[in-house]
Amino acid sequence: MDKDTPGSKARVTGSRVDGTQSPSPDVQKKKAAVRGQAPSGHHGVRNSAMREHSRSMVRVVGILVMACVIALGVVNVLFPDLSLSERENRNLAQLEAPTLDSLADGSWFKDTSTWFSDQFVGRDSFMSMRSTILRGLGQKENNGVYFAKDGYLMQQPATPKDDAIVHTQKSINDFVAAYPDISHHVMIVPDAATVMPSWLPANAPVRDQGQDIAAFTGGLDGPVILDARSPLEDHVNEGVYYKTDHHWTSLGAYNVFLSNAGALGIDNPVEYTPYTVSADFEGTLAAKSGDYDSHDKVDVYAPSSDVDYYVNYVNEKSQSTSVYNVEKLDHNDKYQVFFGGNHPLVTINTTSESGKTLLVFKDSYANSFVSFLVPYYSTIIMVDPRYYYDDLSQIIHNSMVTDTLFLYSYDTIATDTSLADVLDDATASVNAADEPSSKS
Repeated sequence: MDKDTPGSKARVTGSRVDGTQSPSPDVQKKKAAVRGQAPSGHHGVRNSAMREHSRSMVRVVGILVMACVIALGVVNVLFPDLSLSERENRNLAQLEAPTLDSLADGSWFKDTSTWFSDQFVGRDSFMSMRSTILRGLGQKENNGVYFAKDGYLMQQPATPKDDAIVHTQKSINDFVAAYPDISHHVMIVPDAATVMPSWLPANAPVRDQGQDIAAFTGGLDGPVILDARSPLEDHVNEGVYYKTDHHWTSLGAYNVFLSNAGALGIDNPVEYTPYTVSADFEGTLAAKSGDYDSHDKVDVYAPSSDVDYYVNYVNEKSQSTSVYNVEKLDHNDKYQVFFGGNHPLVTINTTSESGKTLLVFKDSYANSFVSFLVPYYSTIIMVDPRYYYDDLSQIIHNSMVTDTLFLYSYDTIATDTSLADVLDDATASVNAADEPSSKS
């Protein structure tokens, strides 16, 4: 081989191919140290150690997570299940024993997952922490509840079930036709997202319950339709809905009452004085979203009237001289100060000389509204079809009902068929009673 070839020179002299002198190993180590690098001979060893360290950390974290899950599962099993969430005002899922059918169709696993979520130890604290994180990340909602302006929480409006709507419309129409001598009224109340759209987060997708309510009432034949939306919108800046709860406030109910009094046959409403009975109400939307930054006040209204009354809780076999249950102010759901919550059947007997008997078909929205009606009726009968299972026709006949009021939030009327079931039974009973006379 020619001694002047580059290959021979590199092998003989240790120079680079271009002929320049290569730095010695000691110089290479010094330069690497200046650059913060390990000497070339240690790269593989260091990378291997780092990979092993990462794998060890992953295993440790995995073991800790698994241990926490197992520990929480054990704690959940050891702690007795709660039947009711006072914060959310709803029944909680219970752990059921598996059956062959529930295992085969997978329903037991789904129900067990719901049970674990409902009975999770420290669930309220976890929900609150999650809500804080989501709001910090700019999220607009949590668990179906929007974070609205001025501290308002607003639930997403219910999507109506077409079959439920059609069934309820037909049942009301049949009932009205079966009792033509009674004066019938219908009031459907929209939710806060419909009345207060400018408070919602930008571009929040919500249904227009105004259109839904118009479509529902448009399918009714006979009853007087009462307008709840307009008076709520007229006073929207005064606090007609709670910030932390899905109900209207007493002020909202009061303004709707004044606006519709004439249509109910009440010509000269008496004066009412509001009193604040609580200033730290955290309602169902606070519990559902985990957001407890806002608080509400609860007001009750006292009429300037000489009419006395007493309330009879029929199924509970108890009586009261007030429509307000102040003991509920010591509970989370302070909206239950109105009649102590929902009951299957409640009657209010008054000293009014009007001679009129009002039958109210209701959900919880009516609880804060009925108190305004007391001075104007001799008897008020409240029926919550979600809990009422008896034949109503005898009550209508024996109590000589003169007026009815169907008072519901649209969220309830859009999905629930219990009203239709109760009305169908009452209609069937009166029709059956008329059959002998029609045949004779």
